[in-house]
Amino acid sequence: MMGVRDDVEPRGKSIFAGVCAGCHNWSGVSPWMPKATLVGTRTVNDPSGINVVQIVVSGEHHGHDLGATQMPSFGPAYSDAEIAAVANYVVARFGGRESHLTARNVAELRAQ
Repeated sequence: MMGVRDDVEPRGKSIFAGVCAGCHNWSGVSPWMPKATLVGTRTVNDPSGINVVQIVVSGEHHGHDLGATQMPSFGPAYSDAEIAAVANYVVARFGGRESHLTARNVAELRAQ
């Protein structure tokens, strides 16, 4: 990891604290589910942040039944600006790179 950044996106940090840290942990290494570990993944190391947004909006599913869901969808619960903020925070904190997603970017990704 290039170094944990915790100095960007205070709004994203707040959302991460309230919703994400329970499964992903502040270290980015999940103590509960190996697939929830963020550190070292291509997703968080991509400075575009597109995959992070898509996973936050749609969730991540493995298998064909609802019981196989790995991460629920948070798209309906958060605004485009909030999702951009948390995605930027996650990429910076666990990928060590800056992402510059905006609410408009998230809206465009939702529409795809």
